[in-house]
Amino acid sequence: MGKDEWIAIESEEPAIYEDIGLNQPAPYVLAVDAEGRMSVGYVRARYSRNHGLWWVFAKPIGAVTHWMPLPDPPEDKQ
Repeated sequence: MGKDEWIAIESEEPAIYEDIGLNQPAPYVLAVDAEGRMSVGYVRARYSRNHGLWWVFAKPIGAVTHWMPLPDPPEDKQ
């Protein structure tokens, strides 16, 4: 799957920050809701088995329907 393809939340969930370790960088993604609103964020933790995900977003949106990984940031060439 390419980095420019949306992933349905029902088929695959993004990495969960609590699971990878709080000392690691947050696994940011671009997420979209049913109304087409998008925001950058990450899943902080799980609160139920049925896609009960605790999201942290830069701008609030509704329930996430799809997400995609963000590209790696540019390298510092200094």
